[in-house]
Amino acid sequence: IIETEVASRPYPNKPSVQIKEKQQWKLSTDLKTLTIRTDVDFPNSVLQGFQLIQPWTEIYTKDKP
Repeated sequence: IIETEVASRPYPNKPSVQIKEKQQWKLSTDLKTLTIRTDVDFPNSVLQGFQLIQPWTEIYTKDKP
């Protein structure tokens, strides 16, 4: 699980904007699919958060010698 939190002040004299992101990486038992689940939240904001789920499958093959 990877968690990051970013606070920035995009405009002078305006409140800072906070973005909190949490990623969970899970590899399938057959080792062919990596699923990355990302939860994004905006603390102390009227904006809602969202969730993104990305399944990555094996897209390459390893050449045999």
